[in-house]
Amino acid sequence: MISFIVIGKNEGERLQRCLTSVHTVVKQDCIAEWEILYVDSRSCDNSIQIAKESGATVFKITGECNAAIARNIGAKEARGEILFFIDGDMELLPGFLHKVLVNDKLVYPFLSGIFDDIVHDTEWNYLYTTPRHQLKEGDADSFSATTGGLFLITKELWDKVGGMDNRLKRSQDYDLGLRLTKMGYPLCRKAIVAAKHYMVAYTLRCDYVKNMKYTALLLRKHWNNKQYLQIFCKSRYTSLSLLLVLGVVWWWQPIVVLWIILLLYKTLRTKTLSVSTFFRLIACDFSFLGALLCYWPKQPIINYVKVE
Repeated sequence: MISFIVIGKNEGERLQRCLTSVHTVVKQDCIAEWEILYVDSRSCDNSIQIAKESGATVFKITGECNAAIARNIGAKEARGEILFFIDGDMELLPGFLHKVLVNDKLVYPFLSGIFDDIVHDTEWNYLYTTPRHQLKEGDADSFSATTGGLFLITKELWDKVGGMDNRLKRSQDYDLGLRLTKMGYPLCRKAIVAAKHYMVAYTLRCDYVKNMKYTALLLRKHWNNKQYLQIFCKSRYTSLSLLLVLGVVWWWQPIVVLWIILLLYKTLRTKTLSVSTFFRLIACDFSFLGALLCYWPKQPIINYVKVE
């Protein structure tokens, strides 16, 4: 059995699209045994009603909410041997599942496909579409620790790795991938189109700066992982230059100049180019630095109810 585990908060029409696409995929890909579980992070809209009307088994988080907690709840309540995690702002596409299943078993215990990001501003006005992955359909499989909000994993392997880290409100899927890679199960990325992802541009999200504390937590957890450090240095090079400013006091002036140059370079590479983007990136670096020194969270207690 496949357990489709959908998570979300205030997704509304996007959730409706997501759940409808699950039913379409089940029918067109001829999935015999399946269930849909929806885990809601205290939505204020009609998401729970939409999920109930779609036939999903619905659970509502009553305590602290984040994607890791929601996925852990879904996995705990799932009856299937295969867990298919889907964010509520995604639309599944037919043709993917039957290519990754053989005799109702996954061809690899931890895998995903490729998809496009349909990017919007905070008012949900369309901005642009961009592929999330470098793979193109028909390419060879790739293996990495990067997962994203859509992936399949056997229940056995999920239990073996201990699920997701409930402390992480951001990069919880990446943390899972890093731990599984260390166990010898990197994510297998199939070059098969699996979904569309309707999202707000990361640099426009109001929580983008404060969520840098989870990047700091991730670095502390995986500081001795060479694969992660390479990716971290590539993506957070401005944060590293700011660290150098503090660590090499006698050379602070040229390093500050370097930091500003790198910030400008990163701003120019951002599709949502603006002065506010530049200052947002500065705030991210300082937020990361403060969290690296001061953010030491405890594991939250999971509280939720089944919605009848």
